[in-house]
Amino acid sequence: GRRGKLQPLFGGEVFSKNIDGWEISWESYEGYRYWCYQSHNSNSFPAAVVMLNPGSLSGAGENLSKDTTLRILREVFVSTGFNPFIINLYNLATPKPEILFNDWNLKDNNRFSYSGISIFTFKAVLYAYGDYENKRYGDEIKDRIVLVKKHFSAVKEIIIPKNKSGT
Repeated sequence: GRRGKLQPLFGGEVFSKNIDGWEISWESYEGYRYWCYQSHNSNSFPAAVVMLNPGSLSGAGENLSKDTTLRILREVFVSTGFNPFIINLYNLATPKPEILFNDWNLKDNNRFSYSGISIFTFKAVLYAYGDYENKRYGDEIKDRIVLVKKHFSAVKEIIIPKNKSGT
């Protein structure tokens, strides 16, 4: 579990809701979500989970129940001892990656920086951003992956199986 309300890291607003026995907190600013932390009382340690971009959850959380990725992460992490702290390669909140690609110039909010996330908080990091590096904007995505992996290089990686494309 957690003690106390999480503070904004990037000048946004922190929201919190309870769902399915989890406390879910996130920082939003306009159409961006900087991070999301899902905490369950049976788990003790935060693990960074790096994904492509925020889905349905943004703003004050009107669409929290629609965010299937966050629900799947709750199901996966419930009895692992880890609470997922979701950080994305890009922080534009949209449930469809195609919208991210169509609005590529809006992919990041300049208030956000990986250096604002202390790696010492995390016991592990898991990379789960799919194979978008082999698609549209692939070179930029690969560059971002390198940047993020460098930032988290001192954190133990949870290795997950690769998909058919090797990512």
